[in-house]
Amino acid sequence: MYEVSEEFVARMTLMRNLGKTLRGDYKTLLVPLFPAIFIGGKLIGGLDQLIAIHVTGKLIPMLKEAGAIWL
Repeated sequence: MYEVSEEFVARMTLMRNLGKTLRGDYKTLLVPLFPAIFIGGKLIGGLDQLIAIHVTGKLIPMLKEAGAIWL
């Protein structure tokens, strides 16, 4: 687990959105990059993706496979 400051997240998001805006890409502005969730070295995404995986019943098997739980 790595901790990043809210200021870092805000700066990174602002910089990425500014770049997109300067290129004329107004439709795909980014939400903050964090939290970023990894399970077993695989990027899951943000909290919304984690909840979606849990709702579909895939989260527990993923955690078991990664050795994070052993129920």
